Amino acid sequence: MRGSFTTHIPDTEEIRNQVKELGLGSERYLSAKGMPDFREVSALLRECETAAHLIRSYLEYSAEESGGDEDNRTILLPEPPVKVSFEHNTLRVFTPLTFNRGIPDSYILANSIRTELQDYQQKNSRSLFWKLEPPLTVIMLRRAQKYSSRLKDNDNMETGRIINVIFPELGLSDNCMLVPDIHSGFRLVDSIEEEGMEFIVFSQKDARDHFSDLFAASSTESFQRYK
Repeated sequence: MRGSFTTHIPDTEEIRNQVKELGLGSERYLSAKGMPDFREVSALLRECETAAHLIRSYLEYSAEESGGDEDNRTILLPEPPVKVSFEHNTLRVFTPLTFNRGIPDSYILANSIRTELQDYQQKNSRSLFWKLEPPLTVIMLRRAQKYSSRLKDNDNMETGRIINVIFPELGLSDNCMLVPDIHSGFRLVDSIEEEGMEFIVFSQKDARDHFSDLFAASSTESFQRYK
C-alpha cells in the first residue's frame, strides 16, 4: 500500500522542516545538563519516528513515480521496522522496543504495524481473517541486552495500542471473552540484533506448543544475569 504512512504525498519542504525540527530537538537533548527527563526523550523519539515515516512515504511515492522496475524499488525502499509472520497457527509481530509512552507519542508505531499486517496479507495472498480460533492468548515479549530503568514495567500504554491494531486484522476483538489471557515478559538476549518486541497470538488449544514463549529460563546462570 503506497504512501500508507501518511495521509497525503509529502513534499521535500515537509521533509526538510521535519528534519530541521529533529535537529533542533537533538541539539536540546545533547546540550541538556544532567540526564534529560523521560518526556524530553519521548518527544525526541517522536520526532525521529515522524521524520523516518515521512521519508519512507516520500521514497515510496518517488519509487512509484520513477517508473523503475520492481527490483530497483526494492533496493530503494528501506527495511521496515516491523516484521510479521504467520506459521504453525501462530501470529508473530516483531517491533522495536516499546516504552511507557503516552498516547500522543505511540500512534506512529501502531500505524506501522497495521500497515505491515496489511502488506503481509497482500504480498502472500492470504487473509488472516478468522485464522485463529478463540479463545486466544497474547504473549508480549520484550528483549534487551541488559535491564535498565527505561524499560519500566511489563505493561505500558504503547503495547495496548499495538494490540488494538492487531486484532481487527484477525477479524476479532481483544475483549476478555475472546482473549482471556495476556502475558507480558522480559528476556535478556546476547546481541543487539535480537533486541525488540514480539507479540505472539495463538489459540489456547495450541498453548502446549508455546511453553518456552510463556516462561523464561529458570537456571541459576540465567538468574544471575538479571542482577
